[in-house]
Amino acid sequence: MPDQADRHDKDQDDDAHRHTDRGHEAALGRPFVAFDSHYRQEAPQKVAVTAVFDTGEEVRLLHYSADATGNDNAGSDAENTFVTKELPVPANTKTVTLKFRMYDTGDNWYWAIDHVRVDSKPITA
Repeated sequence: MPDQADRHDKDQDDDAHRHTDRGHEAALGRPFVAFDSHYRQEAPQKVAVTAVFDTGEEVRLLHYSADATGNDNAGSDAENTFVTKELPVPANTKTVTLKFRMYDTGDNWYWAIDHVRVDSKPITA
């Protein structure tokens, strides 16, 4: 197992996506995020997708880890998956930034993401 000097922590911010004022939610629907993902699990590595709103609020949308419970992958690989989540939007929100983070990693497993989309209706593959 690599020592702490070999650990990696990578954040990837998606461009900020505009979200129209929450007062118009009934007409526009709630926003959804979707992406293609290929993840190989090796302890102690973890990944997270977090929505950061211009109000300062943060919501974790996805969490993978080696733990058998308390995450979205039950401690296993999550290979060739289509991930879709509804964004719980706080009041008075105008923009959201999606943060993709892989941390506590060694150097031989990986997480690949592609085709990130945000829409006002559920997204299908």
